Amino acid sequence: MAKQRQNTSVIINSVASTRRQRQDAQFSARNFSCQNKECDDFKKTGLGNISLVSLSGRKRLRLFVCANCGQYFSELKGSPLFDSRLDWVMLAKVYESLVNGVGIRATGRAVGVSKNTVKRYMRLARGEENINKITEILRRHSGITVTEEALNKLG
Repeated sequence: MAKQRQNTSVIINSVASTRRQRQDAQFSARNFSCQNKECDDFKKTGLGNISLVSLSGRKRLRLFVCANCGQYFSELKGSPLFDSRLDWVMLAKVYESLVNGVGIRATGRAVGVSKNTVKRYMRLARGEENINKITEILRRHSGITVTEEALNKLG
């Protein structure tokens, strides 16, 4: 009987945690704008037209929809990490290693990716706007904070 109560409480906590994550994701939908160039609300944030639809993929990306045009898009659409295939932890390790002064080849060996992959992510970190987006995305998904000042050193 105690075992059954314990399993029930685990399920309830899991559901509550998922509900909390969904509410947090919906709350942060205000920070996103429509990515459809034909939409009247293109690149306009805080209008309340963006709604969370679901979390998708193995990276658990938020999928949004614009109420104005009906266009669906992921949270990475329009960001430098849009077509990224590395998981969040590996991506954070790449940036953390580069920021700490480790070379391109050594970073690739330590993380387990090609040196060309490391170079590509270095290239993506160029520019102030890209650095801001990358730090925000890494902070949200991996819990590892790579400072903007540190990423500026890479450029």
